[in-house]
Amino acid sequence: MALVNIIVPILALVVTGYLFKELRILPESVGIALIQFAYYVAIPALLFVVIAQEKIATLLNWPFIIAFGGVVSAVFLVILVGAVFWRKMALGAAATLATISTGSNAAIVGLPL
Repeated sequence: MALVNIIVPILALVVTGYLFKELRILPESVGIALIQFAYYVAIPALLFVVIAQEKIATLLNWPFIIAFGGVVSAVFLVILVGAVFWRKMALGAAATLATISTGSNAAIVGLPL
C-alpha cells in the first residue's frame, strides 16, 4: 500500500499537467519555468532530504550499486563503441549519445520509492 501512496500522487501530477495543457489553462511559457524550477530547485531539495534521512548502510547498498552501475556501464560502452565503429561518429558525439542513452529518471520517480 505504501507504494500506491507514492505512485498515485506522481500519476495525478502527470494527469493534471496533461489536462492543463489540453484545456489551455496556463500559457505554454509556464512549462519552461516549471521545468527549470523542478530541475534547479525541487529535485536537488528532494535529493538532499532523502539522502539526509537515510542511514549510511542503506545508502551503501553494494549489491545494488554494483548491479546498477555494471548495467549502466555496459550499456554506455556498447553504445559508445557502436556509435564510433559502426556509425562512424566522432568520439565526443558518441560519448554524448552514450551518456544520454544511460540517463534515468531516478531522481523523479526512483528516489521516493
